[in-house]
Amino acid sequence: MGSSIDPHILERLAAAEAKVRIVSASAESETERGEIRNHLNVCLKQWHTSLDEVLRRFLKMNFFKETLETIKRSALPAFKPVEAMTLRSVQKSFSADRGSEQRCKDFCLLLRFGTDLEAVLEGERPLTRAAKDGHTKAVGLLLRNGANGNSKNEAGESALLIALKKGEEGEQMALRLCSEESVNVVVTDPATTYTGLHLCTTVSVAERLVARGADVNAISERGASAHPKCTPISFAAHRGLLPLVRFLLNNGADVNKKAAELHESALQIALSRSKWEVARCLLVEGRANVNGTTSTKNTVLHVAATSPDAELVREIIEAEGGSLLLKKTNNNGYSALHSVSAMGVGSREVAEVLVKAGVDVDLQDKNGRTALMHACMKRFERVAEYLVETTPMCSLKGRINATDTKRNTGLMLAAQQGSVRIVSLLLQKGANAAAENDAGLKAKDFASAPEILQLLP
Repeated sequence: MGSSIDPHILERLAAAEAKVRIVSASAESETERGEIRNHLNVCLKQWHTSLDEVLRRFLKMNFFKETLETIKRSALPAFKPVEAMTLRSVQKSFSADRGSEQRCKDFCLLLRFGTDLEAVLEGERPLTRAAKDGHTKAVGLLLRNGANGNSKNEAGESALLIALKKGEEGEQMALRLCSEESVNVVVTDPATTYTGLHLCTTVSVAERLVARGADVNAISERGASAHPKCTPISFAAHRGLLPLVRFLLNNGADVNKKAAELHESALQIALSRSKWEVARCLLVEGRANVNGTTSTKNTVLHVAATSPDAELVREIIEAEGGSLLLKKTNNNGYSALHSVSAMGVGSREVAEVLVKAGVDVDLQDKNGRTALMHACMKRFERVAEYLVETTPMCSLKGRINATDTKRNTGLMLAAQQGSVRIVSLLLQKGANAAAENDAGLKAKDFASAPEILQLLP
């Protein structure tokens, strides 16, 4: 053979091998494919035997079997006979018809023949394309056939990141990827800087991520426009994922990140999104700090008062520093009691908790309106009844006849809103129907409903 090896021998052997494989892939029947595959195996054995002999002669030494196998694996498979576009076409058909055994066999056959699994087509690699398609089986097959689990598409997303973005739909795929030791689970979304723990929606995936080193207190630098800066627990609170919130709490998540670091605390986020059960979990199990306000100076008590959950409101008041929130007002001058009607669902039970805790019932907001006046404006009849019925006789007329900055009374506002029940109640308790506002209008001038006009003199 001489002292040098023909530099083109590997290429010629691989090209011949590729030709037989392509012919096999184009066979029309399974029988024909089987015959070609048998022929291919014979050819491969002969070629590999010849290659072994060439290597032995060239290197003038005997190799251990393992070394020879390593050389063979690094030589012929380096040549990828299946074009990336061919694999993409077969993968597309497989994703469209996932129950087809034949589509699966075709896909597996091309993977065994060899192709460039790092090739980028339409912005995606085969693995990230399978993840985008939500095709867990294809993801598994690609990984088993040598796909790099950490490869990213042109948007900078790995297959795991894509799976996590799919939420519960991508759970099984995310679990499959996390089971691969070579897959890096500390992933970050280039668009939002959310980590895998931010994006996951199930405890099973979160367990895998945390077990492999994901940071439960990682802070996203940008985030989505509606939620600019957050930790995994605050984002879970944002989405109302109670089991995930509880898991993160039990695994060291800091529920009391300061407002200077974050847009809002996890408790504030849960309350603002009406995730009442999550808020209670953060408060009771996580001992969340009730201090801090939003950009409009709403406290957590302001926001909780908008809910129908009287027990949650009570727990906030009983928390450390919670009683001080009864005196806090927001930018509109609202107390938590104002919020019950002005911003909330008008829960009588919540109003009762606040009143019994000592909130100022007669406090006026920046427009001079009391909590009773807001209840009249929103037609929250049960709240209005409670505020009237629990008022001591010595101050009842003063509360009922209080006026705002335009000298409107609660009776005028109730008449305007068409609440027969509140108008009747106020009149029974001594409301002044003859009072005039700054425009010289009386309660009767605000009314349009015939039933109310009959009640007003």
